[in-house]
Amino acid sequence: MNQISRLIKGTFVEILELLGKYDSNVTKKIESLPGNAKMLSPDIQNDLLTSLASMLLDYVKSEVEIASCYAILADEVKDASKKELLGASLRYIHKGNVRERAIGFIELKDMDAGTISEKLIELVKPFELDPLKCVGQGYDGASVMSGIYGGVQARMKGAGYRNATYVHCASHRLNLVLAANAEGHPLMKSFFDILDLTYSFMNELSDMQFS
Repeated sequence: MNQISRLIKGTFVEILELLGKYDSNVTKKIESLPGNAKMLSPDIQNDLLTSLASMLLDYVKSEVEIASCYAILADEVKDASKKELLGASLRYIHKGNVRERAIGFIELKDMDAGTISEKLIELVKPFELDPLKCVGQGYDGASVMSGIYGGVQARMKGAGYRNATYVHCASHRLNLVLAANAEGHPLMKSFFDILDLTYSFMNELSDMQFS
């Protein structure tokens, strides 16, 4: 366990070390800093990431607010500490090109349609967008998301996004097709079983890090 802990330096530091392998200026800059001011502490890392995220979101806002229309994409995911998160993206056209930008993650205390739709609106609200310009919403096909009466798509329409047509996410549909086909092919099934076992193994290492 101690050996694993020494190997795991944290994503931020390991990315810097990786960059240093390809750009010697990065390594020189870090090595030139005094030992008590490397600026790599967790608090400083979080401050840097928060500042970068704020700059990126301001940039996305400047693009999407002049777009004629936009769509909202969302999905649930678990982070390394097993927290349920809702991730959201905005899809729009800027200068003739389709843009799809992630706008953030927010923790979900419950997985019901009411909670998810409220949190989704909370993620979109800072962009101060006109709900009527939202012409689409894309999620997975689960009833909590796709339900025409009480699902997230219905609640979003009831919250003012009445022009947002629900579309079952193409990536989720493709995944369902591939999964169904793989089950009927022994070699493919074995391949994905190995991938699943590899994921479980790496996930256990992550659990050891957080324990």
